[in-house]
Amino acid sequence: MAASSISSSGDHSKPKVPPAVQLVTNNFAVTLVVVGLAAGAAAVGFGGDPAPTLLRFVLGIAAGAGGLFAAAGHLLRSKDTARDLGWPVGTPWQREVGFADLSFGVISLIAAFSRVRAVWLVAVVAMAVFMLGAAAGHLMDHRKLRARGEDASPLTTASILGDLALPLTLIVLFALT
Repeated sequence: MAASSISSSGDHSKPKVPPAVQLVTNNFAVTLVVVGLAAGAAAVGFGGDPAPTLLRFVLGIAAGAGGLFAAAGHLLRSKDTARDLGWPVGTPWQREVGFADLSFGVISLIAAFSRVRAVWLVAVVAMAVFMLGAAAGHLMDHRKLRARGEDASPLTTASILGDLALPLTLIVLFALT
């Protein structure tokens, strides 16, 4: 066993994740928004029209790839994802969320490669409704947990920021097109 996997107390737990890596992975949706904006800004530097270019990159990277990644977690690693989020294992609604994530990812990728504003609007509205609804649900869950004196999962807590950052970024960028 590697020395890095043994803590000073002799515990054989997982190696400690560096804080920067934990910040990025726990806030994956926000990370993808930042990556999408950065990639879009680089494309603008090569002569792209700013608002549509940024919108298409955020749709492709944050909403598209992010939706596919989220779908993979809910559909292919459902037990681990449920545990990480503090959800019950084996519920059929996790599969439904996975297919919703897959749908939003596919819609967003189609929109990212389109130059038709109406297609962008469909993707932005679909993502905004789903993500803002998720944010409202997560906030209600937090309120209930706090009322009972319980703590929410760190991943669920971090997801609220992503639930808000992605749709608000998409809405602002669409409004600027």
